[in-house]
Amino acid sequence: MMNNNNAMMVFIGAVLTIVGAFLPLASFMGSDVSYYDVGGTEKYIFLIAVIAGPAMLFLNKQKFIMASAVVAWLALFYPIIKGWFKVENDGFLSKVGSKVGGALSDMAGSILTNVGDYSWGGFVFLIGLIVLTVGCVKVWKS
Repeated sequence: MMNNNNAMMVFIGAVLTIVGAFLPLASFMGSDVSYYDVGGTEKYIFLIAVIAGPAMLFLNKQKFIMASAVVAWLALFYPIIKGWFKVENDGFLSKVGSKVGGALSDMAGSILTNVGDYSWGGFVFLIGLIVLTVGCVKVWKS
């Protein structure tokens, strides 16, 4: 039997996370940037994963709710994980493409690991994601 407080944690966490994704996360070169501004294509996977948490509750699929939190965290840290497994390719176009395409993703990874540099929106984003994750764990365990 699912506890209503745990379900509320999932809903509140999802709302805070989604709103926080569009709020100023940090200051970069004199302007505020949000996760949505700096995230690559993984930001769409992240947002879909966050929305999937409450959707699992509506569909009464609580046993799959942990996938929401796990996929959200993996998508969030994808730029860092990708950096660990970077394969060096000697082709000129490959080097140029990876430098240009990876610049925003690298910046996103850098911002996400420096919590001390967060703006107020970054804390809404992070607190929302933590509340969502805790709510998903509690729903999954119940």
